[in-house]
Amino acid sequence: MAGRAPLAGPLHVAVQLWLPIPGTWSAGRAQAARRGRILPGRWPELDTVVKAACRLLTGIAFADDAQIARLSVVKGYADRPDLVITVWPLAEAV
Repeated sequence: MAGRAPLAGPLHVAVQLWLPIPGTWSAGRAQAARRGRILPGRWPELDTVVKAACRLLTGIAFADDAQIARLSVVKGYADRPDLVITVWPLAEAV
């Protein structure tokens, strides 16, 4: 994280996995996928993606993946495949 120390305390991690729209799909089906009307229900499994992302970020964004108190995960189709991971601290209850 650009020379910064890993985040401390409880965290929220958001994972967005955007898969490519198959080139064999019709224009109408591709448009429905872009709008979220068709969702991927096969590979890759989201739990595998989340585990890999957490292992990758341990020691960089946070010290231990046990700090994750909230997790948001989305898998969908997009014109440009992408993996977006956002991590932010949660305010601790007083």
